[in-house]
Amino acid sequence: MEAENTVRNIVWQNCNGGEMPELDTELKDLNLDSLSFIAVIVGLEEAFGFEFKDEELNVYGYRTVRDLLSRVQKSREDITCII
Repeated sequence: MEAENTVRNIVWQNCNGGEMPELDTELKDLNLDSLSFIAVIVGLEEAFGFEFKDEELNVYGYRTVRDLLSRVQKSREDITCII
């Protein structure tokens, strides 16, 4: 639940106004441009301590806020497997 709220908040802080997005809110509906999308990516990397791969830095690779949350959760699972 904490990760969910953090992802939603980071996305909300970088979209151009509006209400806090829900997990199923589509990114295209949040008025994210390429710069604000990169700001979301950097925010997620800083908050969760991982880096997106170059091939993952495409706004079209994520349809909803939930897709970003899934990527964050995957990074956490990868870190757990390494430890």
